[in-house]
Amino acid sequence: MTDTVRKAGSTQQGKHQEVYEAHRKYPRLILDLPGTLVKLNEEIIKVIIHDLSIDGVQMRCDHQTAGIIYPSGKFIKPGKGPLVQIKFNLPVEEETRKVDATCQIFYISGIGDNQIAFGLQFRNFKGNSGANIDHYIMQKIEPVEDRMRSYLETPRSLQEISEFMHMEVNEVTEMLDRMKIQGDVVSYQDGSIWRNLRLSAALTEIFDTLNRLDKRLSEIEIRLNRK
Repeated sequence: MTDTVRKAGSTQQGKHQEVYEAHRKYPRLILDLPGTLVKLNEEIIKVIIHDLSIDGVQMRCDHQTAGIIYPSGKFIKPGKGPLVQIKFNLPVEEETRKVDATCQIFYISGIGDNQIAFGLQFRNFKGNSGANIDHYIMQKIEPVEDRMRSYLETPRSLQEISEFMHMEVNEVTEMLDRMKIQGDVVSYQDGSIWRNLRLSAALTEIFDTLNRLDKRLSEIEIRLNRK
């Protein structure tokens, strides 16, 4: 890995970027909305906010703009990136809500076509910016979670869920983890395959099994009493 911003066309990704992206909280929602970045010297720069998650954004710009934002282009050590201010608008419940946040640059990567990606992690928010992000994310993921809950009335493997939901396996895993924390989903091992089931369906299945067992025991007891 070099210590400068990669040239356009490079597809290699740094390990630091991969680790950071892997640990961003679900979900990452594609925005591709215009935004502005303000450096500490108050220079205002137009950028594109490519995606959004609870803890950060990926911002994109061309090589020239990237040189203005981060002139040295050197590899950024974890937690040592410069602070910048990012501003953009989100459509929330048919309204436009503002986001104004201080972020730390976590990585820089060339992604081809004269584009540079910056990974930014939120450090603090102005006004209602944090709440606006939460509302936007919940507005987008609740219908998806409802669809998954309906599908998980029957035990399903990760691959089955991925194909049904048209999502990558890692995205399914992130959503399942979130739903497990909420107490909506349980997982169990079926041979070599992990299956996932809506908790309410699992409880129903458990009660049905107990009822069948109780009925069987009652039948056995009746037969024994007849002897």
